[in-house]
Amino acid sequence: VQTCALPISFGTSRVMHPTTEAVNQIVMEDSNETRIALSGITAGALGVNGGTETQILNVTAAVISSSIPGLIGNLAVDYQSQNPSGTLRFTPASNMFGTATIRVTVEDAGINGTLVDAGPTDNATFPRDITITVNNIADLPTLDQPANVV
Repeated sequence: VQTCALPISFGTSRVMHPTTEAVNQIVMEDSNETRIALSGITAGALGVNGGTETQILNVTAAVISSSIPGLIGNLAVDYQSQNPSGTLRFTPASNMFGTATIRVTVEDAGINGTLVDAGPTDNATFPRDITITVNNIADLPTLDQPANVV
């Protein structure tokens, strides 16, 4: 398991979104599961004088572009609502290299307190895009055992 200590900060708010740097990640081809720490997950600022909203939150991730289809596999987010942190997990596909963009989105439950709205939603969302570069490694050459030569 490859773990990255670089935080990715989030927040949702109708008033102001936080400004944080996107984190690009480099992993090696054929590596095991990679974990990226997600931090600063909040429902957003309650007002300009401080405090934060308290709402049900959902964090999701999706590959939105990839130089090679299937480059990123086993994509998952470990997150429990209202925690300020979570973990993004993925595994690069075997024997593939290239780049992919993963969009991690924080969604709040809005004023009505539900993530699933029957009509127009009052939920707010905040996306963060992460570019994953899977670097090529030099695989060892192989040679089958030659057939018996008569």
